[in-house]
Amino acid sequence: MALIDEDYLRISLRKEAFQISFEEPFRAVFALALMGALAWFVWQGTTNYVILGLVIPVTTGILSAVSIEILRRRYLFFVSPEGLACYNFWGFIRTIPWNSMRTIRRFNLFGLSYLRITADGLSSDIWLPLFVDRYSLLQDLVEAHVDEHHPLAEHLKLTSAAT
Repeated sequence: MALIDEDYLRISLRKEAFQISFEEPFRAVFALALMGALAWFVWQGTTNYVILGLVIPVTTGILSAVSIEILRRRYLFFVSPEGLACYNFWGFIRTIPWNSMRTIRRFNLFGLSYLRITADGLSSDIWLPLFVDRYSLLQDLVEAHVDEHHPLAEHLKLTSAAT
């Protein structure tokens, strides 16, 4: 029986789609929407506890869940041998080849963690969400396409170690 040495070459030729997870963005959106809705209704003079304690939270929860599910299905990003295809701040998808990534910075927005990736030839950064389904597969595919000292691979390792 042959043993596989630790120094082996991993190659991936597939293009894999990823989507954000449901739980983390739901908590952020629901909390912000609930606080805003309650503040607005209290400011308008609503004192009915059924509305404040039941109707508004349930309605806000349902609308938040539907909104997050639409975002999950709409904003997929892709990892392929050519590079990373992800969205910029304005919602436009951009593809960055692996070797053109220059700087990567972690950024938190309302408790949601992103990696902002700057690349040669792009006027705006792309935002890679770190709250994704199948995070370990994302990390494995990135490691299969780049070496271990690539900035993206290093940031993904740091993120998984921190969580």
